[in-house]
Amino acid sequence: MVTLVLAGIAAIALGYWEASTISLLRHTLRIPDGAPNILLLEQLTGRALRMEKIREVSTCVVILILSMMTSRSILHSVLLFGWTYAVWNLAYYGWLRLLVHWPRSLLPLDILSFVPRPWLAPVWLPIMSSALIALGCGGALLWLTLW
Repeated sequence: MVTLVLAGIAAIALGYWEASTISLLRHTLRIPDGAPNILLLEQLTGRALRMEKIREVSTCVVILILSMMTSRSILHSVLLFGWTYAVWNLAYYGWLRLLVHWPRSLLPLDILSFVPRPWLAPVWLPIMSSALIALGCGGALLWLTLW
């Protein structure tokens, strides 16, 4: 149970880290608050795009290592990774909303990832899938802990 809570706190912190990075990117590229992230596609190129891809992969590596270091089995690692990744993703959208006032609804398209190529989907899709993954993995981790 403690691992679940601590991983959740780490995921919320990583979500802020990601949202603040995107906020700074948007500011640097002069994308106004409230405007969609999709505008990054037109302006993020070359070295900046490579750096963003490496940052995305690095965040996933941190979550993976955290999950492996604190788990007692492969199943526990997989579930903890799913929980942490999902909470991180939900926290990212929450922090992004607070920092740049976007997304204003669940309907606009967003860039889910730049790796390996840009993945686009409406905002509701990563929020809904992350919520389901968090519930499923979090519930399974609690069940494994209590039984």
